Amino acid sequence: MVTDKVQKVQELYDASRFEDALELISAEGQGQMTTTQDWAELMRIKAWCHWRRKEYEEARKIAKEYGIYEILAYLAAYVDKEFEALLALRPHLENNINFWNAVVIIARTNDLPDQEALVREALGLLLRAGFPWKVGEVAEANLAHNLGRYYAEGSDDEAALRWYVSARDAYEILGGNWHHRAALHFWMSKSHEALGNLAEALFAQRASVALWHIQCDLDPKNESFQKNLAGGKERLAELDEKWRASISATEVA
Repeated sequence: MVTDKVQKVQELYDASRFEDALELISAEGQGQMTTTQDWAELMRIKAWCHWRRKEYEEARKIAKEYGIYEILAYLAAYVDKEFEALLALRPHLENNINFWNAVVIIARTNDLPDQEALVREALGLLLRAGFPWKVGEVAEANLAHNLGRYYAEGSDDEAALRWYVSARDAYEILGGNWHHRAALHFWMSKSHEALGNLAEALFAQRASVALWHIQCDLDPKNESFQKNLAGGKERLAELDEKWRASISATEVA
């Protein structure tokens, strides 16, 4: 059963207010916890907060201590880029969406043994969960997002956009998740640009910047988010210039 104190921290996390969540967990740690189960759950959220803030070693330390295998899988894929270490976690996470997310993440930029079969397994798990007809958790939207990026890395931007659209709709159904949505629209913009759709690329990038503004307002001290916002603004200006040049060229023709 989720207690009120855990629920409050979870709500802060779900709203992308990671610093506020960490501060509340710290305050709880200085008081009296009612149950060991509460504390373990708070440590799970704390590890994810550190992960989202790219404080990877803090996340790793907590994940190892409390057996948070999903975090360890993400570290193996994103940070360590150790495929064998990731596969070693499979017995703990066989039907876990986040594990398969990590598999797709590492497959994006690596030539893995049985890579296509692994990606098909990830896709199959997502479809068996009912996606996109129903969305149970943000991990499903994240997996659709990463499947899009996998196909974009393989230069199949049309397939990528199909997954991006599914992920976009799922995030909107779930609400919040501003950082995920901001990143998704950035990658949608890249795929539209690769296909020569400058107007769509510009529209998606404008949405990405707007979403990063929301995220940065919620977590203003997060340097990574601020960097993404600044980079997004630069890309928006570049795309706007390209789009205006294309319009001018069309008018001249």
